[in-house]
Amino acid sequence: MKEKNYSFQCLTEWLEKVRFELSNQLVYLIGHSWGAALALHFSSRFSEMVNGIVMIDGGYLLFEGDPSITLEGFLKQMSQWITVSYYSTIEEYEKKEKEEIGRWSHALEQMVHRDMKEVGGVAMKVSENTVRAIGKSLYLESCRDVFHQVHVPTFLIRATLPEDGETTRRQAAARMQEELGTHCKVSAIPETGHVLHWQRPEETIKKVKQLLEEKGNEEIYTQAPE
Repeated sequence: MKEKNYSFQCLTEWLEKVRFELSNQLVYLIGHSWGAALALHFSSRFSEMVNGIVMIDGGYLLFEGDPSITLEGFLKQMSQWITVSYYSTIEEYEKKEKEEIGRWSHALEQMVHRDMKEVGGVAMKVSENTVRAIGKSLYLESCRDVFHQVHVPTFLIRATLPEDGETTRRQAAARMQEELGTHCKVSAIPETGHVLHWQRPEETIKKVKQLLEEKGNEEIYTQAPE
């Protein structure tokens, strides 16, 4: 795909086509990380199609909060992430994921394997160009630029680790709440990192259900991952 296809403008238009094909009913959007940012951008353009947003540790940490982060520097970090995400064996990669997640199951094993490919060793399946295109859209199309256009209930479930970033996370979440207004709620899950929905799935799902129930949706079915 071309770099422009990873812009939020293109992705929101694509997502609207998907939504239209699936249903003409109002939808809830739930996204993690980059997906949370996409949910915000989609709702800024198609609020009339959205019942609410659940953002899992994404969409609220903004680059303008740290002027030392330049586009060039950020893209370099993205490239370095791809380079260092290389493992001699699948067992080495699994060990790293188990340590980060703190638990393991067959379902988690399948999910983490989908991220990787075998190329002599084990490397990220996503290409460096794709990662850089995603990074560029996150940097240039700030979520803060569309906060004022989001008029649906918004719920952020955020991480609390690593500890040295907690002040930044608190400030960013508070800033987002201030700009989105009273329809925005934030909840943190203690002792969790960026993949909190893998680390504490039952608690994450419980918080999602609470938001939907507050919206008056009484028929909710959710199933926690193994």
